[in-house]
Parts: sequence; structure tokens; C-alpha cells
Amino acid sequence: HTCFTMPNDERVSWYDKGVLPGDPEADLFFTAVICEALDDVRDALDKEGLITDPAASIGQRNFTAHLHNLPSGEPDVSYVDDTVFVIAAKAPELAQTTSKACSLIHEVFARYELPLNFAPGKSEIVFNFVKAGSRQAKAQLFIHDGGILRHQHDGALLPVHIADAYKHLGAYIAANLSMLPELNHRINSLWATIASFRKAFYHNKAFGKDTKADMLHTLLHSRLFYNAAMWMRLNKANLWKLNGSSTGRTSSRST
Repeated sequence: HTCFTMPNDERVSWYDKGVLPGDPEADLFFTAVICEALDDVRDALDKEGLITDPAASIGQRNFTAHLHNLPSGEPDVSYVDDTVFVIAAKAPELAQTTSKACSLIHEVFARYELPLNFAPGKSEIVFNFVKAGSRQAKAQLFIHDGGILRHQHDGALLPVHIADAYKHLGAYIAANLSMLPELNHRINSLWATIASFRKAFYHNKAFGKDTKADMLHTLLHSRLFYNAAMWMRLNKANLWKLNGSSTGRTSSRST
């Protein structure tokens, strides 16, 4: 238990479950619980043959990469909200397979008394259909079912929103795997930030050219290339767009 006192009250109080937010033990407690829950989710999906790569699902690999670098021996769960499980199946079976995976994930988290938020923008599904049966599968999901996938949990049929893109570790990944939405977002963010500095900084004669160049260099890295390691391979059009944005010659060219 975490024991604590309140102002103007000498009595000692404690939590029946968990720890006080902000307590030094809170992060360690959270890490211990959430890592075990995520491992159980991975194992449950792997047992049913639902997960594409149980050892390296997006998000999980961040934990593995940091595992041996932490004194506690526990992986870093700073990005737990961005954990993604990759499910693969034939196009006609993908919706049913994904629904089953959602039920398993929900069931595991429920065992740890961790509620899942399936509201749009929280826990969502991104589908990428290819090859035979794709057209019929997309019509079923997006026209007949209204862009909602339902899964069974605790005797109820619960909806999960189907998104056309998701944000993973600061990067937008589109359902069609195009990098253009992500690049457009980064470029707009870069120039919006530069615009906010323009009058007070870039038009201010008190700052020299070298200082202004250093600031631009910093903004390029912090806004345009933040966590770029999560990007997929860029094609020539993507590189052309990035080059234009970094030299001030932005364009609306797209593929």
C-alpha cells in the first residue's frame, strides 16, 4: 500500500489498489504491471496464431531495445499508449480475425482491471487491404458496417473505430502506407513554428545570420525530423518534398 497524509489531517490514509500519482514508486509499479499485461496480450495473440510477429510488434520492439540498458531490468514503457499489434490474414478473413484479436486484447486487460478506451482517437484499427477479396472486404467494412468493427467482450458487442491513419511515436502512418500525410503534417508544423518566430526573431537585427541559421537548423530537426527513425522508406517524391520544405521551396506536388 501507499500511505500518505492530507493537509490539516493527522490521520494516515492509503490506497487499496495502486499507488499515489506522482509517488516515486508509481512509475515502477506501472511499468511492472503494464509490461506483464502487454506480454500476456502478445502471448494470447501468438497462441491463437493472430499476431504477425509476436516478438517485434510495433511498440514492443521499443521495450526490447531498452531492456538491457535499464538498471531495473524492466523495459521502458514511455510509449505504451503507442503500442500496436500487427494482425495479418487473407482479405475476406481480416475483419473477423481482427475482431477476435480485439476480444483477446480486451480480455487480457480486463484481467488486470485496466479499462480500454475504444473511442475514436484512442484505441483504433487501421486496415490495409491488398490482393484478392480486398474490394468486397472494404465495401463490407466501410459501406455496410459504417467504418466500425465490433468485437465480443463480457457478453456485449462493442464497437471499435476504423481509422484511415494513426499516430505512432509522433509519426502519422496512413492505411495505404503513403508517407505524404506524415510529411505534410511535419512540413506544416515546421513552417507554422517558423512563422511564429519570424517577426520577433528573424526580422530582429539584434540577431546575426549565424544565430538565425542555428535556430533554423534546430527547428528542422525538432519539427521536421523528430523520430524520423519510425518512418518507412522514402521514395523520390517524398525526398523531393522534404528537400523543398527544408530549403523554403515547398510545393503541393503529390503522388
